[in-house]
Amino acid sequence: MKLTEQPLGFVEIREFRPQIEKILQELGSRLKNAEEIERIATSEENYLIANNGKYYPWKAGSLSSGYPGICVYYSLMDHYFPDDNWASVGHDFLSRSINVIKSYDELNISLWSGLTGIGFAAYALSKNGTSYQGLLKQINDLILSKTGKLLDISLNNVQKGSVYVQDYDVISGWAGIGRYLLLFKDIPEVKVTLLNIIDYFVALSHHRIIGENTVPNWYVPSQNLSPDEKLRFKNGYFNLGLAHGIPGPLAFLSQAYIDGFEAKGLKETIQHFGEWILQWELKDEYGGIYLPLILGLGEVSSQKVENKAHKEAWCYGTPGLMRAIWLAGKALKNEEWKSKAIESYKSTLLRPQESWDIYSPTFCHGYAGLLHLTSLIYQDSKDDFFKKSIINLTRDIIKMYDESSPFLFHDLQIDSEGNKRLNLPGLLDGSVGIGLVLATLIKPNLIPWDICLLTN
Repeated sequence: MKLTEQPLGFVEIREFRPQIEKILQELGSRLKNAEEIERIATSEENYLIANNGKYYPWKAGSLSSGYPGICVYYSLMDHYFPDDNWASVGHDFLSRSINVIKSYDELNISLWSGLTGIGFAAYALSKNGTSYQGLLKQINDLILSKTGKLLDISLNNVQKGSVYVQDYDVISGWAGIGRYLLLFKDIPEVKVTLLNIIDYFVALSHHRIIGENTVPNWYVPSQNLSPDEKLRFKNGYFNLGLAHGIPGPLAFLSQAYIDGFEAKGLKETIQHFGEWILQWELKDEYGGIYLPLILGLGEVSSQKVENKAHKEAWCYGTPGLMRAIWLAGKALKNEEWKSKAIESYKSTLLRPQESWDIYSPTFCHGYAGLLHLTSLIYQDSKDDFFKKSIINLTRDIIKMYDESSPFLFHDLQIDSEGNKRLNLPGLLDGSVGIGLVLATLIKPNLIPWDICLLTN
């Protein structure tokens, strides 16, 4: 991948450049002290209530909230400000990431909380694979050594009808791991593993009989859900979020197909996943379209959507999901799907902002994610409709900049205790993700950081 600066192409966004570069530099300075980061992120008040207990989002070794995500930020900073030696700071955080994960009793290989995330951090700092070659080989060899047994477990879960979202999703499963491995697709042993992952998804795309109903294999039974999810989906569910649902595998498989992979059932699986997702299209009161977040077993069996809530985020909701549809349309040269993706983004942006169900400036479930996805669809479609929304979303995020906050932005959340303002540095739910999006508005494609989000 050639690392080039390709501006979005309209003057208005460049007016934000001084503010954005001030934020980038200030955030870079504040994140340098790892001990201070950890002290703030692990403070007693920095928690959420989830599954009947306190949950502290900070995980030092995770790409989502910890040191690896900070590595990615300093890699982009090194390309954005090449004379400031940000790469050396990134190297320090990479060393810390490796030391943290070495201390784990049990090593997982997931993208967002495991070894694959460390590999992605190293790749981001590697200047397109030209440095850290020895480290990357060590990491990749270790990942490959574990994939055979883990794929067998995942396939067994499919065969016995006991699938977990963690088997297949972007955050913990094969969609995220596979997308990382595509960076090394020309290495023979990596290619073999990628073909095995594709075979797993082909198996996942088939159907099974549950009671009187024939349903897709990616059905997740209630016993495999979290306590909070079990209360809402007593008979299990089908997840439509990009982070945890079937759009993640669709995005991975589409990229594999674009990258030239050929495997029995690959093209058909992309087609099937895409058609299955799009059949659930709903209309809003303004005449726009959107997709549901999660479908219960009863809704799929009856072919009738009961829960028509929507969210305009990367993790859940139409913007993230329809990015996967866009990639599938690109892979299969399906212009109808690409047009449907564009229509869905226009529908999102024409709905009143108060109906979006997002309020945080962060990437996963907030404005930064929607801004980045909107920027991508603008670059792909060249449709000037999206310019105004990009400007407005950028302005909204910059308004949330708070110099008194240790990481310049708060992650705004709501739990059973009320509104929360968390201090988090991470890529998914913290200030690093915001910084990456803002920097990319001014200088797109400096590094392929959003590969880990399966958006590009």
